[in-house]
Amino acid sequence: MTDQELASLKATIDRLAILYPILFGASLVIIVLQTMTPHGFGGPLSLVWAMTLGGAVATRLYRNSLVTKYNASISKGPAPLTPN
Repeated sequence: MTDQELASLKATIDRLAILYPILFGASLVIIVLQTMTPHGFGGPLSLVWAMTLGGAVATRLYRNSLVTKYNASISKGPAPLTPN
């Protein structure tokens, strides 16, 4: 893998590291909003909650696979990234 490809992969990993807490935090905010209202928000907000939580999980899994790929590519180079 070339240095340019590694840099692009690292940039993608960094963007996903920012996206994950945003999606997960949004899902937590939606849960709090649903519990604070007397009747909840019902179907539409539940769908948004499921999409944000599912997006967070998918983002985390994809990022972990990219970190594994990155670490394998630089196994003899600088210190590897951690998947968290």
